Amino acid sequence: MHEPDQPDNQPQPDSPEINHYLGFDFGEKRIGVAIGQSSTLTANPICVVRNINGRPEWDKIAAIIDEWKPDALVVGLPLDDNGDIQRLTQLAKSFGKHLRRRYELSVHFCDERFSSNEASRIIADNRHHHQRRKATREDSDTIAAALILEQWLNDPT
Repeated sequence: MHEPDQPDNQPQPDSPEINHYLGFDFGEKRIGVAIGQSSTLTANPICVVRNINGRPEWDKIAAIIDEWKPDALVVGLPLDDNGDIQRLTQLAKSFGKHLRRRYELSVHFCDERFSSNEASRIIADNRHHHQRRKATREDSDTIAAALILEQWLNDPT
């Protein structure tokens, strides 16, 4: 008996699973957030979560996780130019541990050196070419989160 072909929108038995990830650019005042996926190895900025007196807006993070349903999380590690740990590195690691405990998702860390500089360059290029509104610090944070996530997606080691 001939079995009908599987519809195109159904996953094929041997097809790789597409995973979605949330990336975080941790800062003492703001945390940039981005979403990315394994199939395209790209990420897009989502929003900024405030970090007030060392307390991230956990309710907002929970809502983002609930909306996007990521398979895992990626947190940028702010190392200094030589790759050494600094005070903010420890805070970002602590943030990642809290994410893991609160949401029971795997948390990966990624060296984020120079992501903010690259985000500033992208913003300057966009402004120069055609962007009309002035970029904000939030734009820089979300773009940095997307860059961190893309870096990790392309080299998750």
